[in-house]
Amino acid sequence: MEPTVKFILTVSAWPRWFRAMVTTLIHHVLRDPITASTISLVGNKSAAQCNAWVARRQTFRQEFNDFFHSGQYDALIAPVITIPAPKINGTKMVSALATSTILYNVLDYPAGVVPVTHVQEGEIMEDERWKGREKEGYAWMFLDQVYGRGGVYKEIVKDGVGLPVGVQVLHSFVGFQGADEV
Repeated sequence: MEPTVKFILTVSAWPRWFRAMVTTLIHHVLRDPITASTISLVGNKSAAQCNAWVARRQTFRQEFNDFFHSGQYDALIAPVITIPAPKINGTKMVSALATSTILYNVLDYPAGVVPVTHVQEGEIMEDERWKGREKEGYAWMFLDQVYGRGGVYKEIVKDGVGLPVGVQVLHSFVGFQGADEV
């Protein structure tokens, strides 16, 4: 099982008091509020909590749709994942790397991926581009796993010259939510 999914499923089975304790430690001692928030949100939900989350999602969809159309945007171009496309079986962290696509799944908007360039010889991610980004709302534990000590990025770009780097194009037309074939 993919490690990120396994982690979330494991954490969701922890007793609520234990998750709360771990969340507090991660947030205040390790200073990673994003990972702490993720841990605090997993777990069983009552029917009322599920209904509240669905209502929240509907409100968010409407706000996003209103923003899109008030700006008269036809489409949005966004990153697909935080690194170049990995080789087949090139990483076990695919779901964690694809967090930028979750928004469009929640919105249920059709989106497509288009390759725009390829990894060039000698391309690397300089430390100054990712270190300190937790101040901008990124989880430092995730960044360190991908770009730092975890070595996911280095492993993917090693012998990765020519791998595609793409963008996703989000379609914004009203009435097309859920119409991925568009």
